[in-house]
Amino acid sequence: MERWPGAHIYRKTGTWRQYRHDSALVERPGARYAIAALCGTWRCEQEVLAFGREADGCAGAVR
Repeated sequence: MERWPGAHIYRKTGTWRQYRHDSALVERPGARYAIAALCGTWRCEQEVLAFGREADGCAGAVR
């Protein structure tokens, strides 16, 4: 979270068979949210990071 100095990320990862699970509680200025993903591809880490970047762009948005 290089664009949010002082942000805190509490992360938990794991595996089940061929699947990988990744979840995090993110606290940063203007937003606090939880995110979770389950994927079964060899590119899981890259996909989860890309998903997290997109989700962070929506966090704290005014509805």
